[in-house]
Amino acid sequence: MLLLHGWGVNSAVWKPVLEPLSAHFRVHLIDLPGFGDSEELVNYSLDAMLDNILQVVPEGAIWCGWSLGD
Repeated sequence: MLLLHGWGVNSAVWKPVLEPLSAHFRVHLIDLPGFGDSEELVNYSLDAMLDNILQVVPEGAIWCGWSLGD
């Protein structure tokens, strides 16, 4: 299971649910480019962000995202 944080935070936002989810899934936390431990992108575009994220997503992962917007 891939846990992807929302804008303005980092993967630490998932800490409260990491242990319970880990009992059932192999959990992967990644930081969006420029957040947490992730390096910033030179070309900061949606396509560049997606390419960056897809480089570290395990094949067949279940995606779970956090959003504070609509």
